[in-house]
Amino acid sequence: MVWGPLADRKGRRPIVLACLLTLALSCIGLALVPTNAYWLLMLLRCLQAAGSASTVALCTSSMELYYRFLSSPYLRLWSHW
Repeated sequence: MVWGPLADRKGRRPIVLACLLTLALSCIGLALVPTNAYWLLMLLRCLQAAGSASTVALCTSSMELYYRFLSSPYLRLWSHW
C-alpha cells in the first residue's frame, strides 16, 4: 500500500533499489544478530519480508508495463512482424 503510489510518483527504479537495499541489509543483520535477541530477529525478519515482497510486486508491475508496450498494435505496425 505504500510502495506502489510512491513508485508512481518517484519512479520505479529508485523504489526498487531502496527495497533491495532494505532486503540486503536485513539479511546481513539476520546473519549477524545473536540468537538471544529475539525481538531483533523478529524486527529484521519483518524488514526482510517488506523488502522482498515490495521488490517482487514492483518488478512484476514493471515487467507487465514493458511487455504491454511490446505487444501494442502501434509497435507491431512499425516493426513489420
